[in-house]
Amino acid sequence: MKRLMIDRNSWHYRWMKKFDITPSTMDICAYTRALMKAAFVTFSLAFLAVIIIISFGDFFSWVTVMILSWQWIDPEALSLIAASLAGLILMVGTAFCVNKFWKKLPEPSEDVKAMWDSVHNKICVPIEISQKE
Repeated sequence: MKRLMIDRNSWHYRWMKKFDITPSTMDICAYTRALMKAAFVTFSLAFLAVIIIISFGDFFSWVTVMILSWQWIDPEALSLIAASLAGLILMVGTAFCVNKFWKKLPEPSEDVKAMWDSVHNKICVPIEISQKE
């Protein structure tokens, strides 16, 4: 069976190496499972970051209300405005980052197509990780 060449400079290989995740065997099925582990770690970290940002935003709005509560500004309205503004900034920032990321993605290569086939057709092609010049 022909070996599938995986480039060390490919986005998926570099993504797995950021989390120090390596496939258990040198076939496309193990490589795809390792890539899914990297995706799970990434989404878990993103979820944790969102929870921290929401907590910080809540604390920030509370401090703002405490500082400005002696003025004419209604504390509930200020809290609502601060939370809405934080949510809007988070959504716009996320949309910008996702748009920037999607523009950089190339067309699916042979190795990505092989990963898709390995998951759906259970065909585990041997792989070789190489450095393209």
